[in-house]
Amino acid sequence: SALSEAAFHNSFICASIINHKDFIPFVIEILDDPDTEEVLKDISIVCTTCVTCSSKTLHPPARKLIPYVTKTFLTAKDNLLIADCVRFFNNLSSVEENGPYLQHIIEPLVGIINTENIELASTSACCAVANLLGDSLRRKSLENSSSSPSSSESQSLTVSPIVSPESVLTSTQMNSVIVQLMTAFKVTLKGQDFPSGSRVYYQDYKICMSLSNVCHIPVCQKTLIDAGILPILKSALAKDSKEICIRTSQQPKTLKYYALKTLWGLCAVE
Repeated sequence: SALSEAAFHNSFICASIINHKDFIPFVIEILDDPDTEEVLKDISIVCTTCVTCSSKTLHPPARKLIPYVTKTFLTAKDNLLIADCVRFFNNLSSVEENGPYLQHIIEPLVGIINTENIELASTSACCAVANLLGDSLRRKSLENSSSSPSSSESQSLTVSPIVSPESVLTSTQMNSVIVQLMTAFKVTLKGQDFPSGSRVYYQDYKICMSLSNVCHIPVCQKTLIDAGILPILKSALAKDSKEICIRTSQQPKTLKYYALKTLWGLCAVE
């Protein structure tokens, strides 16, 4: 808990923690031990999420935890632990290089979305599913995608097969993902919590990133248009956002960047 608090919004401390030679092995030991209390597993996962959320350069060490967090997620009984596993996957899904290692988690995340239980972080599950479906689309369309895993990582991590939206989501489920993301985005743009009264505040640019990832999927495009995405994007483009965004390149990608990317993807709708 102390490490999480120290790392919050301090990139130097984040890098020092995640790159320490004992940190990842220690977290693996905690997650892999069946006798470890769930509260300690939860603290370990939250800490890892906190120290990797500021920059994609901090993500490679955390990928080693994917099999262990997956096992914890699928066997956990505590709602808070399940929700923090979902947030861990959502955090990693925001960087496309992580996509090949996370496709296997889409279906369990869809199960979270189907519960409509805010205690299980269903909005974060929607974001993660959207990001990973967008990654699948990129990997299918590009033979040498930038999200292709390196040979050294392929030896230690399982690369998940590419999935299609239709194979993991019904049209009703896809609509549910889109509607929840759009509702959350509209509320978050106003600086309000979502769901109302939950005291959970999402970052508007991250939800917009997820929308930009599904806007290229044909089955989603008409749903987005019909559900009224264009006025919401107009509000996003007009907003004077001061958010600190995850650095995915030399410069941070902002709310306006993802709003324009979403708008560009929707231009393909006939």
